[in-house]
Parts: sequence; structure tokens; C-alpha cells
Amino acid sequence: MPATRVPQVRTIEFRREQVGMGFNSDSGLALSSPFVNLQTQPNPNAPGIETIAGISMVSSHETLMQVIGMSLEAGGRYGFFGAGGKGDYVEKTSYNSISAFLVARCVVKTPILRGIDWQISPQAQALLTPAGMDRFKRAYGDSFVRGVQRGGEYYAVARVTCTSRSTLNDLTATLQAEFNALVAAGSFKAKYNRALESASMQVEYNISTFQRGGSGGSGNSSGSVSIEDVIQRFRNFPQIAAANPFPYETEVATYDTIALDVPTPEEEEDFLRCLRKPRKKRCAISKSGTTWNSQGSDLIFMSIHLMQKRSRGPYSPTRI
Repeated sequence: MPATRVPQVRTIEFRREQVGMGFNSDSGLALSSPFVNLQTQPNPNAPGIETIAGISMVSSHETLMQVIGMSLEAGGRYGFFGAGGKGDYVEKTSYNSISAFLVARCVVKTPILRGIDWQISPQAQALLTPAGMDRFKRAYGDSFVRGVQRGGEYYAVARVTCTSRSTLNDLTATLQAEFNALVAAGSFKAKYNRALESASMQVEYNISTFQRGGSGGSGNSSGSVSIEDVIQRFRNFPQIAAANPFPYETEVATYDTIALDVPTPEEEEDFLRCLRKPRKKRCAISKSGTTWNSQGSDLIFMSIHLMQKRSRGPYSPTRI
């Protein structure tokens, strides 16, 4: 399980997870579900379909990751695991400090689908003890899938390179204005063609897109995509995604966000500390002056001690 404390609730890229599945924060893999009779419903308090759109100039790889929705988590990891999806897409953008990069982003959110009435299965419940937590985490992870966000997302990354800094600035400003419908259609292409004809400079541009949700154009593409087609799809994407919503984000939460009687980290550490002691120094339990000698297993006595400590108040362990 993770060495650093993970946030209680976080959002990751959707990878076919289902609501209620367990989740391992180290591997990024969904595991078996510890819940039974789980029901799901869209968030009843959601205002409806939400659209977030914008055009950004980015000046670093970190900014590019953040605009595409892959910001760094605690522990220095990005909010995705393994290959594929947006991870592959970002790598194909070939970010460098010489070119200018412009990112068009449109995200459409329908009400998030979440689980309700969380009920733990008897098999999982039996492992919610200091002695069983290691087995619980191996089977069900340290977190669970609380919800799945549906809708869609569309990104277009334009890379413009030119040996003339002033021309480069003019081209990127014109492209940004064309995305925002502030200049006539075709303005960028006209300026780009004039720059190509100049013998005093070298210029090139590349545009790549990534889409999840909606109809047509899913996945990522690059190279031959036309500026006109990209701008048109960017403007129409809210209607495209609303008509064909698709899961694109997964909401993951730690088990302490629901009412489970999970051993605290301190209780788990007490249990492990007892196991690390030499076998001659077994744990016993004292209550009102009565001492239980540990002729049996350290595992059993420490579990009893911690369960009593949690349910009835503090007990003082006696070392023999």
C-alpha cells in the first residue's frame, strides 16, 4: 500500500472501473468489491450538464499536464496509471521549450454516478481487524471506487515552431483568436502560408487532438488534422458529448470516508510492533489486576487486546 498518505477523495482517468470496486493506490488497479447489494444513482443535487472550455498558452510541460487534467498528486505521481489514454496523448505532443504551444480544452460533465447505501460483505467485514487488515488491503485495496463521471472531454494541442520570434508570436496569437472566433476563419492558415514563402525563416505547425465521449473522432489523432476541423469540433463538442455521454473519470475514496469500523493506523502499528518482538516477550492483557499469560499465539492476544481497547476503552498491555 502507498508509503505516503493519499487524499481521501481524488479523481483519476477512467479505466473501466465500476462503482464499488476496491482500488489499490500503488498500482492504480481496481480490485474485487467488498460491498454487497450496492445501488447507484446520479447525484440528485447536480445542476445538470456542466461545460468547461477555454484556450490556453502553455509554457512548461507541467502546465500542459495540468490543463489536460493530469496534475501532480501527493507523492509526485500524476493522476493516471500505466500506458494508454491521456498519458500516451501527452507524450505524443512532443513538448519542447523552443516551440509555442496552445491548448484548446472542452470538458462536458453530466451528473456523476455514485454508489448509495454502502454495505460491507460478511467476508470483508471479518477482515476489518488489526490482524486481518493486511489481507483486507490485498483483496480490496486501500480505497474504493465511489463514483464514475460521465460526459466527455476534448483536447487539441497546437505546436507552432518558427525561427522568427515575432512571427511565432503573431501566429500563435492569431490561432488563439481564431479559436475564440475573434478573427475571420482561415486567418491563421493565411499567415502561416505567407511565412512559409519567406526565405528568411523556417516555420511549421502540428495539431493533435484527444477525445473521449461523444460520437466520432474518439481517441487521439495528430499530423493531418486540419485547423478548420479542429476549431469546428471544439465549438460543437458540448452538444456532441451531451448527446452521447461516456465515462471519462473515476472518483476514488479511502475507506474512512464511509462508516466502516476500520482499525486506525495506530492500532495497526501496535499490532505489528507486538509481532516484531521476540517470541519470549509475548503480549498479555491486564484488566483490574488480572494478567492473561500468552501461552497461545501472539496474534490472538494482540487482536483481543486491540478489539477490547477500541470497544471498551483503554487497556494496559503487560510485557512478560
